Amino acid sequence: MKPVSALVLSLGLLAACQRTPDANKPSVSAAAAPRTAAVTPAPTPARPTPDEALVQAAAPAPEMTAFLKKYDVSSLWTLEPEESPYGEVLNGFFGPDKYRIEFVFTSVERDTLQPHVFRVRGKDRFKKVITPFEGVIVLEQLADQPALSEAKKKEYAAHGYDFTGYPNSYSAIGHFVLREDASQGKAGEFRGDVALDFRVDEDGKIQPYAVDANTPSKEANVLLTGNWTSYATGQRKPLVLVSDIFSYGREVFSEFVVGERDVDFNPKYAKLGWDSYWENDEWWADAPKTASL
Repeated sequence: MKPVSALVLSLGLLAACQRTPDANKPSVSAAAAPRTAAVTPAPTPARPTPDEALVQAAAPAPEMTAFLKKYDVSSLWTLEPEESPYGEVLNGFFGPDKYRIEFVFTSVERDTLQPHVFRVRGKDRFKKVITPFEGVIVLEQLADQPALSEAKKKEYAAHGYDFTGYPNSYSAIGHFVLREDASQGKAGEFRGDVALDFRVDEDGKIQPYAVDANTPSKEANVLLTGNWTSYATGQRKPLVLVSDIFSYGREVFSEFVVGERDVDFNPKYAKLGWDSYWENDEWWADAPKTASL
């Protein structure tokens, strides 16, 4: 048996012979730990804009597509004043009190690959506030207008007209989304249905025409009906917008117009904005820019 001092010396030599681990080298357990691969989350599909959502949801009838490849009906809501008795301003009724509102489409681009899709820009005016908008009008269905009714023929005859209606008269229906500039105060989005009544003349020109009040536009030629929704509050207001306000107005207000030959608005509706209808005011025109010196 070795003395205690010799035993202690042996153990010290044995400890000295063992390799001191490198403090900078990972331990066996750490080095052997498997690495976890970084998982890249799948990208969230882009949400379509209101315009594209409407286009994607459209299902145009074959006859509608074939017709629109040949004829451009956008002239019905972008006519110049000298080309139309109704001018290029669409008038309508907005909100629960049906106050007058005006729309002008300053730009219409028909999609070259989808002739039923019309991308539009314009401005609206409500109580002297002018707001730019942009959006899309999509047409889906086309139908022949019915023949002129016997009652309507007699009505024309009573005024001295021997009129039996126009051939090649059609109605088209679809949907629209018009988004006001969000940077403007109290802006929102208009959304709803559109109805067009028109004829194709012998020279191929599109003209507004509704055989009677039973057509989709209810004799308004161009009719947009729907709602406006506020961006900020979600508040909703009803909208009716037409080309021929004199024919359609009676659908909204009793005795909306007065007079027979010289038709005018009933004075009791002046407070709703109709007292300025005859003013020659191109409110949609951009103000001329002053040249810098």
